[in-house]
Amino acid sequence: MLNRLDTLHLWLSNICQFNLLNFMPLTGDASSRRYYRIYGHFPETAPKNYMLMDSPSPQEKIDEFVKISKILQDFDIRVPDIIQKNLLDGFLILEDFGDKLLLDMVNNDTSDLFYHIPTPPIYLSLILSICIVK
Repeated sequence: MLNRLDTLHLWLSNICQFNLLNFMPLTGDASSRRYYRIYGHFPETAPKNYMLMDSPSPQEKIDEFVKISKILQDFDIRVPDIIQKNLLDGFLILEDFGDKLLLDMVNNDTSDLFYHIPTPPIYLSLILSICIVK
């Protein structure tokens, strides 16, 4: 029987035809999901970073994640594109937004962009995202 990482690597190489060059675990969220930054390429594309989500638990319904992502995109809320999906095994390859956090962008020079009334568009998008998910 294959372990989880073997299943993941077989899916990447055989089904996705992804040439994996680097695989780095990332700090996850409060769920049982695991995240990896993967670097490599699909056939006839240049290598680049992607995020890989591994959602092994039956409680973490990956199909619901995919549906919510689509709803947010339909409202023009910027979420990572889903590049490849394996709903059966709980794997997604996602667009990589990088390491920059919103909190890192807020300082004395930029706080007015985020904290003035009327509510800035970026916060409206975040609030809408939370309301839609709930």
